[in-house]
Amino acid sequence: MFELRYRIVEDLQRLLNISCYEFDKEVSDFEGLIELDFNGNKIGYMFDGEITKEMLEVGCFQWDWIFLWFEKLLEVVEKLQTNDYLILSEIECSAWIKFTKLNDCLKVRELKELIKDTPNFKSSHKPLISTSHLTETVELKTGETFIRYVEFDETDFEETIIKQDEFESEILGKAKYLIKEVENLFPNLSNSKVLIDFKNLLSNIEQLYDFNS
Repeated sequence: MFELRYRIVEDLQRLLNISCYEFDKEVSDFEGLIELDFNGNKIGYMFDGEITKEMLEVGCFQWDWIFLWFEKLLEVVEKLQTNDYLILSEIECSAWIKFTKLNDCLKVRELKELIKDTPNFKSSHKPLISTSHLTETVELKTGETFIRYVEFDETDFEETIIKQDEFESEILGKAKYLIKEVENLFPNLSNSKVLIDFKNLLSNIEQLYDFNS
């Protein structure tokens, strides 16, 4: 079983009073909560109760970027058509989700990146998605560079197996729902470049792989 839950948490009046241009230039995404549920193993966090102004002011939650998460999950759906291995960053943290194809299923586990304490170096920025073992380029202050594998440790997430078509259907279905929700909540943003680009991304993936979710 796989379930994707999300919740947009924004100042409704603020976003209803800006133009598409302002949104694309100054905002470009929606803050909120997102939760991925793999057979009861959950990544992220969902809160279903009322979120008050006071809760927002004191920072009760660690916000996620909703469009960015969906874009990367759609990219996962696309890349798993032609790759048997994929690792996805849990955006803005050191944890990763590893997917391994097993026929028509996906083996899923969560990994935590081990940060090496190497003196006098800076490491390259790592991608949010990789279909091969993750590496990083290390540049010493002497100017020398070398490439090393990123090392991981397990978390308390129990390795589990889900159906690949169920994973794809859930992500594509929720992506469609997200578009409708944004258009209903913020009709003034229906023609924003961010939303149009997201629609095109979803449409291209559906057409390319003939998904009918």
